[in-house]
Amino acid sequence: MEPGSLVEIGCGSGAISIVKALEDWDVIAYDVNPLAVAASRGNSEAAGVNDRVIVEEGGVGEENWKLPVADIVTWNLPYLAPDFENTLGPMEEAGLSDEEEKGWSEKLLHIANDERHNRTIFVLLMNTDSNPKNSPLTWIRNGWSHRTLAIDRVGDDTLEVIAFWRPGYGTKPVVAEKSQSTMDDARNLPKFGWQRTLSIEQTNGRGRRESVWHSNQGDMTASWSIEFSELNRWPPGLLQVSIGASISKALGVELKWPNDLFFQGKKCGGILLESSNYE
Repeated sequence: MEPGSLVEIGCGSGAISIVKALEDWDVIAYDVNPLAVAASRGNSEAAGVNDRVIVEEGGVGEENWKLPVADIVTWNLPYLAPDFENTLGPMEEAGLSDEEEKGWSEKLLHIANDERHNRTIFVLLMNTDSNPKNSPLTWIRNGWSHRTLAIDRVGDDTLEVIAFWRPGYGTKPVVAEKSQSTMDDARNLPKFGWQRTLSIEQTNGRGRRESVWHSNQGDMTASWSIEFSELNRWPPGLLQVSIGASISKALGVELKWPNDLFFQGKKCGGILLESSNYE
């Protein structure tokens, strides 16, 4: 990924901010702990990157705090379940314990759902088993895609670094009750963003060798419009096989080269790439 802009929430000593600044990223770092703010500023200056790192006091849940638009937002989420009998000091609680009502993850999600952040990747460290408020499921149910970048077991906690992003930068799919062919429908999609169309029933779809695809109830028939610029990065054949491999892995089915999906020895789907002179 090319250098861009990064926001770090809960910067602590500023280690992540400094590393990214050394990689030519422009960073805004926040922490509710004034001692952490002072440490991050001092460490950034010592590393010679204070011209690329802005450190400010504040964060999610603070009055009048607003999340800047950035390419990446990262936060080591406070993930310990609140314990009202064995509390830490106020600064330690802010850095380690989850918010008691909804959890910090959901509070950040509420901010992230603003369309201003549709192009932002959120990279979060989460406790994925012992604190349900810190679960990635809340993001997934709100339409965010995700990928686990790292995972480790620490005591009773499973910690995962998870990246979340909006599929298609928040562009919604076009859904039709009935269509002859979603591939034909895709030609009429807008010419910007990541566009796709889905039909509940398809009556005259087409596959390889002019085969006809008439959907049954419960089938998924859909087409994606791929910008020509993507073909400069991925040859069509490789793109088709890669899509098929990803789908087969996600669904737990087999891929028969180059584009057929099989389940228990029977064909259950296929992937077809089609080019045209249409822009």
